[in-house]
Amino acid sequence: MMHLCPDCQQPLELLMACGCRDYFCNQCQQLVSKGRVKRLASRPIDGQTPANQPSSSATGH
Repeated sequence: MMHLCPDCQQPLELLMACGCRDYFCNQCQQLVSKGRVKRLASRPIDGQTPANQPSSSATGH
């Protein structure tokens, strides 16, 4: 999953310390609270299936 800045739509840097997660936008030069972060689901590369789903040829039916 990709985390984007709500203001400039650029990818955020994840900062982790003492069990807390914070996000920093290098473009805006500011911290972004997790409530404001836009989350973008990653798509599989063409021709590949996601790791958590079996491919149609692996079902054996």
